[in-house]
Amino acid sequence: MATRLTLRSKENEMKQRYPKILSWLAGRAGVPDDKAEGVWADALRVASGECAVADSPEYWQAAVDHLRASLAGHSRAASLASPGAAGASRRQPDVCMA
Repeated sequence: MATRLTLRSKENEMKQRYPKILSWLAGRAGVPDDKAEGVWADALRVASGECAVADSPEYWQAAVDHLRASLAGHSRAASLASPGAAGASRRQPDVCMA
């Protein structure tokens, strides 16, 4: 039982470290939330390799930069995999008939 509680508290701690905009960024890139959480974990690993001090502003900036670049890469890969779907999801500009 104690192990289950420990795992749950670790999971909650990690969830609290997700950027609040992670779901929004993932949605904009067409990436499911669970995949975005994995991309965020990868971004944290990359940032810890690039920065000497964890939890510093540089660390978080590196993590967010890697997250955004990775999500953009996933978005491009998805649009290349289904070229017809990419154009259909774009919002058409509003036309004003005066």
